[in-house]
Amino acid sequence: MGKLTKRNLSAAESGGTGGNARDTAELSNEGTMMVFSFGGQRIRMLGPKCLKKIVSVKKWDKGYLEMIMDYGEVGHNEEDYLDLRSVLDNLYIDSERFLRQSRKSRW
Repeated sequence: MGKLTKRNLSAAESGGTGGNARDTAELSNEGTMMVFSFGGQRIRMLGPKCLKKIVSVKKWDKGYLEMIMDYGEVGHNEEDYLDLRSVLDNLYIDSERFLRQSRKSRW
């Protein structure tokens, strides 16, 4: 797993300083697996075979993530997207309630 860059998304969205550790979501990768952790739950998603690391998350918009990814083989970083709402809904998790609870994020 690569070094995680940290940023308080709630501060970026609302101009505030954010919440505490209980309302912090984390996005990382373990090899080609993308890992989203929040509230004691950990969701692992299979990413592309060439995924080296998640470099940064440019934007968090109510569960829609715009990310910069290092795909290794490509030779440069690529912009990619992840819709957590659809992932959560497919796991029968109330995405609106779940994402509303997340006030801070780090990756």
